[in-house]
Amino acid sequence: MAIAYKGGNRITGLSTDTRPDVIKLVDGTIFTETDTGKEYIKYYGDWTERNQPDNSAGLSLNYADETNQHFWDFFSGKQLSSRWNTDVTGSGTATMSDSINGGLLLQTSNGTNHTTEINFDGIRQYTPQGSVVIGVFKPDVNYANTNHFSDVGLIAGTSFYAGGQCLLCEVHSGQTYIRFRYANESWADTSVAFHENRTVTKIESTDSNSTISLDGVLQSSATQTGSLPSNKLQPCASIWHGTGSSTAQLHVNYMEAYNT
Repeated sequence: MAIAYKGGNRITGLSTDTRPDVIKLVDGTIFTETDTGKEYIKYYGDWTERNQPDNSAGLSLNYADETNQHFWDFFSGKQLSSRWNTDVTGSGTATMSDSINGGLLLQTSNGTNHTTEINFDGIRQYTPQGSVVIGVFKPDVNYANTNHFSDVGLIAGTSFYAGGQCLLCEVHSGQTYIRFRYANESWADTSVAFHENRTVTKIESTDSNSTISLDGVLQSSATQTGSLPSNKLQPCASIWHGTGSSTAQLHVNYMEAYNT
């Protein structure tokens, strides 16, 4: 079967076919393997597998069930989707950024311990040892003058700052490397040095380990085989400002989560 281009930025083919060059495709293009039912979404120069039934019949029969558990958000348009809850401590905002690739802008004031976070308001539908979360984000802060960290992933609490179990990619101004925050707020360094460039993270939790990938590269040094989460999880993106004269900002361009 040859590659077939459908309407609505959808492409079909076989698992043995070479997926089209992503450079020629718009973000959000979906490639479906008709022999396996697997789907891949193109975003920021790469194909990422989405959770789907394992055969084409299951794709149609189980679609409603999958939709209830599988979400994605490109953070485009004039306002944040109503699926999200915004929590602010101190002073902060969560608004769509009127700029190229601005996405959603989470921002705090320069007050001590001010935070801004989006989450599902305690709706925790993702399995602690059988789920995936993907995020595309970019911190934007004067690190030389600000104590700040940003987190994207899954949490078990009512909010990130309420504490509890989590699976998060964390960029912290006081750390040498980007970190994997897991279980009951433990940390493990990845091999990627701290930076404020746009980053794609993928975190997967199974009954044997929790892993984190950055820009398509598995960070094996941060893989966890113990202290696995045991409570259901909800998506979360957050920014925290500790001290310093500059505000803390986090651009979120994409989030996706599904049960495996």
